[in-house]
Amino acid sequence: DTQFGKKKKKSARVEIVQKGWLMKMKPGRKWKRRYFVLRSDGTLKYYEDMNQETLKSVLDLRFYALDEVAEGGNVDDLDESAAQMDFGTFKAGGRFYRVVQGKKIMLRSGKHTYMLASAKKEVIDSWIKTLNDLLQVFYTTAKVFSHRRIRVYLPDDSWATVSLQPPLKAEEAVKMICAKFKITNWLEFAIVESWNTAGIDGVYSEYTLRADETLNSRMDKWERESRKLFGAAGNIPERAFVFTLRKISTIKPADGNHNEMHLEYHQARLEYLNDQFDMTENDAFEISALMLQKEFPNKVPTEKMLVTMIDQYIPRTWTRKLAGKKSFVQNQWKAKWARSILRAHEEVATQFPNSLSARAGLLEKIELMGTYGTALYNAEKWVGARVLKRVIIGVNRRGVRIYQPPLARNVLEEYDWDNMVSWAGSEEIFVLNVLQGEQLVKREKYKFLTANGKHIAALLSQYAKIVQV
Repeated sequence: DTQFGKKKKKSARVEIVQKGWLMKMKPGRKWKRRYFVLRSDGTLKYYEDMNQETLKSVLDLRFYALDEVAEGGNVDDLDESAAQMDFGTFKAGGRFYRVVQGKKIMLRSGKHTYMLASAKKEVIDSWIKTLNDLLQVFYTTAKVFSHRRIRVYLPDDSWATVSLQPPLKAEEAVKMICAKFKITNWLEFAIVESWNTAGIDGVYSEYTLRADETLNSRMDKWERESRKLFGAAGNIPERAFVFTLRKISTIKPADGNHNEMHLEYHQARLEYLNDQFDMTENDAFEISALMLQKEFPNKVPTEKMLVTMIDQYIPRTWTRKLAGKKSFVQNQWKAKWARSILRAHEEVATQFPNSLSARAGLLEKIELMGTYGTALYNAEKWVGARVLKRVIIGVNRRGVRIYQPPLARNVLEEYDWDNMVSWAGSEEIFVLNVLQGEQLVKREKYKFLTANGKHIAALLSQYAKIVQV
């Protein structure tokens, strides 16, 4: 028998860790009372009776993650006054009663979900502690991911392998990779963690590591979340969790550094191909034409040649829509796109006559429309006295944008240098003062809960100096 590819120790003694009655429910089913027995090897068995004569099922907790679920309404569904209500005491029939908010246990392993509960708070609290302690052992001793070294991908799909022993801080990883690829402006880059699902804090798909944050600490979360989202290690898709080196600011120019310019281009290109921002068809054809001019400045491909490589020049969502259509229909669409790109190229080639100028034009357009050169921070915005809303703060040369999670695609609010008055940041808070309205007489204060408050404020101050110059 193996455990994540490692042989189990035959000498390990299996003991009963905890047992007792709990209520159990699967999604779409009714609550049922079952007798549970938890063993030290991670098997959780439940029976119809205390004598353990009728076994109903066995859960292998090595492949599960636990969430505590508070009983009652979802705060997001309540208005501000309702969200202020607390549990406490009440008097009825001359007697005082104490009301305690209950909890439920949610055990998840990919598609499998179990809800466990007890009418007694002390019972469910005891099970939560015991299960969490045991699961933490599996997360550290039966790891899904290698915690010795990890690949960090670059925008051109190459990668650098970095050692995680001793624990590696994000800033050190950036320095190491930039030195390897001879990139001088390493302060312009950061390590970004990406998931193929909106699982980061239950909302986001990406997370920018702070300079002093270790890659190891983020991977510890992968151990839990991979079990929760996919179950067994074999079910985890390739690149479900990855680290990427990404340019997050444009304070200093690349200064002719070929490798940095190469990564800048591919980062912007990848953002376009992944359709990560809203654009019209004409915008798309202009961007495609700029890419074509950058890569073929002296000899433009013919329509026939461009059709064969059209996937490299249009958003991938476009080609996915052709899936299932007959081949001649697909070819018609590809030829139509190729002709539109070539028409746009005629105008682009006049304005951007060489590869270098076409690259600059592409970066400027993607920075304006998308998130190239933008530092992104997951945060919570105060929308009331006690209500917080999950958002993404984007900071770049043009100012501040507030995005809707999980990805920085849908812009909720945008503030440029004309309406931003002042800003300040601390360890946990970022405050932005802006002017609103045509008369520019109304001043609004926006508060964001974020661990990057100081960094956001400092970055804005750096950009302010450049803009003023």
